[in-house]
Amino acid sequence: MRRRMLILLALVGCCAIAVQPAYAQEPTIVTSITFPEQGEPFGTFTALDPLCPSGTFVDEFVGGGGAFNSGHVFYGGSIVRKTFTCGDGTGQFTILFHPQFSPATPAGCEQAGPFTVLGGTGRYQQLRGTGDFCVTRTGESFHETFTGTFRLR
Repeated sequence: MRRRMLILLALVGCCAIAVQPAYAQEPTIVTSITFPEQGEPFGTFTALDPLCPSGTFVDEFVGGGGAFNSGHVFYGGSIVRKTFTCGDGTGQFTILFHPQFSPATPAGCEQAGPFTVLGGTGRYQQLRGTGDFCVTRTGESFHETFTGTFRLR
């Protein structure tokens, strides 16, 4: 009896691990950023389901700082709130992220760090998610890739 119970528990555990929810995908958001001389950065984005396919965003610098060491500026503790507005009119969602540049920043990233979804409006009112992002540069253009899990509860 004990052996059957262990086998049943092992099968249930394997099934739970193998099942991927349809509402979670990676990577999910890619932005194209404009840095104005004055004011907050803004731009356009594309995304995968469960998010809207495209729209616009604006950044709001919340706070933070950095340090200068051996000819490099290291950012840590910065906080940015990014509000995405869907082009299809389904709502908005907001992400809080922590841009950092340190010796631990992945190769190829100008800045990187964690993010958390704060929620949203319309279809995205119950949106939750977490993950990591990477800022890359191509010539004078900057792009962010937010990779993580997004759930509409």
